[in-house]
Amino acid sequence: MDAGSRVPEGTQPVTAQGSMAPETVLQGVLEDIARDLNTSVIRCSFEASLLLASALRFVSDHEASDRIAAAIDLLDENIRQVQTLVFGFGLHNGAGDTT
Repeated sequence: MDAGSRVPEGTQPVTAQGSMAPETVLQGVLEDIARDLNTSVIRCSFEASLLLASALRFVSDHEASDRIAAAIDLLDENIRQVQTLVFGFGLHNGAGDTT
């Protein structure tokens, strides 16, 4: 094989990729999505919820504090829904697992 026809390091030839079972490919994609959801969406939502909760004690207006508390509840529910989805797929053993 000459240098011009070499496959770049870290890549698989198309024939090797094509021989992977569709279930294996799908599982890998789902694990990537679960990891991304865990590291970005859940963590960001959790951080926002904590920031709002810590600021809530400084709000003296009752209506404003009720709205902030409602936003915290929505974020917490969103976190639970995403975790249920991720764990429901059985993808909690990936690198993004925080349990």
